[in-house]
Amino acid sequence: MRRIRFQRVRASTPEQAQKQAEWAEHQKQRRLQIWRSLDARNLDLFGYEPDYTFPGYRSGIGAAMSIVLAMAVLLRVVTRAIDFILPEPLISENKLLFPRDMHTQFQLPRFGLVFKRTGWRPFYDPTYFTFRFQQGYSGRASNSTYTDLGDQPCSFVDTHGRIIEDEARCPNLQGHVVGNFFDDRFRFIHVSIARCHNGTDEQGRAQPGPCRRPDEIDDLIYQGTVTLAISQRDLDIAATEEYAQLVTIKKQFKRHWHATYDMYFTVRFVTIQPRAFFDQLDKEQMNRQYVVLERSEVSFTDFRPVKLGRWNKEDPAYVPQYAAFFLMLSEEQIDQQRKNLSVFELVESWGASICFFFILFRTVAHRWNAVHFLHQIKGLDLRDLTRDQFDQFGKLVDRSFQVPRECQDMHTVANTT
Repeated sequence: MRRIRFQRVRASTPEQAQKQAEWAEHQKQRRLQIWRSLDARNLDLFGYEPDYTFPGYRSGIGAAMSIVLAMAVLLRVVTRAIDFILPEPLISENKLLFPRDMHTQFQLPRFGLVFKRTGWRPFYDPTYFTFRFQQGYSGRASNSTYTDLGDQPCSFVDTHGRIIEDEARCPNLQGHVVGNFFDDRFRFIHVSIARCHNGTDEQGRAQPGPCRRPDEIDDLIYQGTVTLAISQRDLDIAATEEYAQLVTIKKQFKRHWHATYDMYFTVRFVTIQPRAFFDQLDKEQMNRQYVVLERSEVSFTDFRPVKLGRWNKEDPAYVPQYAAFFLMLSEEQIDQQRKNLSVFELVESWGASICFFFILFRTVAHRWNAVHFLHQIKGLDLRDLTRDQFDQFGKLVDRSFQVPRECQDMHTVANTT
């Protein structure tokens, strides 16, 4: 059996053939363009441009824009450098609650009490009264226990070294505070002003001793004042450097009243953002904390000269006290963040300023020069001009080509004569 093969014949018009040829040429150009874009020589940033163009057109406006550009960049660089050398930090503060059941204790700043007889003269005599400094321990609403911190004479000075409170009494050991009454660990300081008491016997009669008479001691106390002095260091939001501060709280006694002052201290945690990479390695300077007095509260009760114990008899171990101070930790802490101009931000601001001013003034001057250059060659073909026909500032100075050829000799003779 004989096979018969058929061949498909395509008939095209001249228009279709032309379109096919154009499409093939387009595909060829596209392949060449893709191949050229993949050429590694396109990555060369340092290509050589031969100097065969016309000299750049320069004008007074362009020179003025260049001077303004240099002055603006110089001013920006100098001002940012001053901000870096003499920094003004950006400060933010937030108040946060202390975490519950803390175990980190905070040492209180140096403090002491000063009693002033008749309100102005310092006075301290153990035969009249004593200041008792005690470290209190408690937790979970349990009973409190105390440890005696002792006392010693001291004085307080201001930031200029002048004595402000003299003949004061301070604890011999530094106290610590942490938590509150409902935490597992509650540490506080109890300071009391106790009357000198010789004690009583089993019959309730006063025993002999060095103490003065109770009425004499009462007259002295109720005519005087007591001052709580706290020497603390702080770095608040209004300060640029750490400073010392002397806080004095003056109180006056009232007859037959017992005053209890609750002094709440907070902790200011200061975090200073590093200006350079190696600044963050100095943890002591980058992260600081300050224990400062936040607020105070007062309550009053009746003054008890005696305390009845068993069988309605006076308790011989009871010591009357006129006032008490409780120094404890507050519920809130202060988180302060300080950010200065860093080296990276300084260089970044310089670069951004230079780019901005350069683009702005270059665009204005370039458009001005381009318009005036095109205006002077209006109606002319640049292909007929040479570089020698322009001066060094791009101004067209040789216009001899505009004179007819047969009159060029006459034009030259007229100019020379």
